[in-house]
Amino acid sequence: MHKVSVPGSMRDPSTVRKPGGTAGSRPRPRFRFNRESLRASLWFWPVLACLGALLLTLLLLPVRPDGGPGSADWLWPAGVDAAATLLQAVATSVMTAATVTFSLTVVALQLASQQFSPRLLREFARDPLTQVVLAVLLATFVVSITGLRGMDPERPVPVLVVALVYVLGIGCAAVLLLFIGHITRSLRVDTMMLTVHQTCLAVLDDTYPASEQGEVQTFPEAAGGTLVPAVRSGIVQAVHWQPLMRILEEQRLVLRMQVQPGDHVTVGTPVATVWHDDGGGAVDLAGLRQCLVDALEIGYERTPEQDAALGLHQLTDIAVKATSWSINDPITAAHAMGYCADLLVDIQRRRLGPEGHADSTGTVRLVTVGRLPVLPGPGLRAGPQVCELRADCPDRDSAAPAGLRCERR
Repeated sequence: MHKVSVPGSMRDPSTVRKPGGTAGSRPRPRFRFNRESLRASLWFWPVLACLGALLLTLLLLPVRPDGGPGSADWLWPAGVDAAATLLQAVATSVMTAATVTFSLTVVALQLASQQFSPRLLREFARDPLTQVVLAVLLATFVVSITGLRGMDPERPVPVLVVALVYVLGIGCAAVLLLFIGHITRSLRVDTMMLTVHQTCLAVLDDTYPASEQGEVQTFPEAAGGTLVPAVRSGIVQAVHWQPLMRILEEQRLVLRMQVQPGDHVTVGTPVATVWHDDGGGAVDLAGLRQCLVDALEIGYERTPEQDAALGLHQLTDIAVKATSWSINDPITAAHAMGYCADLLVDIQRRRLGPEGHADSTGTVRLVTVGRLPVLPGPGLRAGPQVCELRADCPDRDSAAPAGLRCERR
């Protein structure tokens, strides 16, 4: 049996943390810009829209027809003063509308956090319509103030800029009406549960292969190996196995992940075990550690990118909150448990165990841990709490979905 070495522990003085930020000190959290983080940010698309609006306005400002034959005066037959008045009115109105949009969004976030679940806040931030509305409003504001900056009483009117502001002003009114209707529909708890349910189903489709038998694969594991510690603390958001395959094949190594998306890790704790495919001794982690850092995405919150259990946690949060004394809504709790039951039925038709990833020669080099057929954790342990509705609730038995009826206590 090979001796297991734990780099970064007290037994390994070469990797003891040193004060003053020297080598071996505690690493600072690293912020990554990936698809999921950009999608969950309210600033990305509005910033791109503002930059694009600024560039487009600067390109259109030199277009100033002098009123000759074939000119574009029909786009704006009035003078410079009227155009400046229009741009000022649009800029002021659009900024007011943007303020209302932000206010409604903040109210929606506060309501969802207090009455349903704080884990639903990310769903509102990921809402594409909210980001589009903010992008249109802010882009219109940028075009208006940039056009005002280019107005010159002694020169012809930049008719293309004025026409663009005119069209964007009408578009802002349309998207604002759409946003009001959308935010009203989004605040309904049924819409929130449906969104979480559909998101979780999409994650299951992307993460776990379909299997009617729901079998669990097994892979051989070496008796010994070298433990690979985590370089930072946080929650595992995603595991990108592609960067690991190249170095594992080059060094003829086999690596088994010990964590999965949704797990919380602490700096220095083992996240993987690696060994030589020929059963050799300890592995040099010099080049493997940095590659594992790139492959293991660690953040400060759970994300739905690869975390299928997050949807169950969100639904059970809603159910538990609905059965509290402050909310007292057993119908909502029953609907949430119904969505959970549907997810569990879908999970039973998938292969949830470990997954092996082979190299170009067919040798399994990487084994990523998978969830058990029955998911452990608070997401499912909350089920009995939800079913233990108060005995004095008149809708208690009628509210529970089929298969989840509970006895009175």
